[in-house]
Amino acid sequence: MHPSRQLYELQALDLERDAKHRRLKVVIASLNEPEALRNAMTALASAHVQMAQARAKHRNQELEIQTLEAKIKSVEERLYSGLVKSPKELTDLQNDSASLRRHHVTLDDKMLEAMIALEDAERAEKQAQEQLDQLQAEWQANQSALTEERGKLEADITTLTDKRRQQMERIAPEHVTAYQQLRHMHAGQAVARIEEGTCLTCGVEISDRVLVKAKLTDALSFCTNCDRILLVE
Repeated sequence: MHPSRQLYELQALDLERDAKHRRLKVVIASLNEPEALRNAMTALASAHVQMAQARAKHRNQELEIQTLEAKIKSVEERLYSGLVKSPKELTDLQNDSASLRRHHVTLDDKMLEAMIALEDAERAEKQAQEQLDQLQAEWQANQSALTEERGKLEADITTLTDKRRQQMERIAPEHVTAYQQLRHMHAGQAVARIEEGTCLTCGVEISDRVLVKAKLTDALSFCTNCDRILLVE
């Protein structure tokens, strides 16, 4: 078998193994928690914090209103009890009552804002939980298939590596060296086929002299344009 054919078969093994290595990286990355899932977890944690803050603010507003209403009740009970006879004290109680009720209106507005904020926080928390649940379900559904694919890819790579080693043992070391150098330079494509006197990789016509030499000797011949090893059929 011509050395160029041996290298071409080695290249086929290498290209297939490279493709499986690339796919394996993708599969392993997919088996890890995706960024979207991590972001959804972060969003839910943030929603929990906002929810807790909204609940605390709502509760504080409730307590403040309850305290204020107790003060209003106390002032107005004294005001209307008939026990206070002093006009000045009655006036002071009336002013206190009016002031407290004005403040109650302000607290009612704040309470309304707190209720709206609480509802918004509850809605945001629910949406964040639903988004996380959906992403987790999708991710977990893919785990079984991806794990199976990973095992198959790793087995295939092991098999191809063994075949590659066996193939390299059949090839002269200097030819392997030339192949590996060109493979590194040309993204894995070190050997080019010839069709109708043309290099199929770069499209340049190969001279008759090069073609004749390639067929009559076991030496490697190279494309004069792209420098790849020419496959002699």
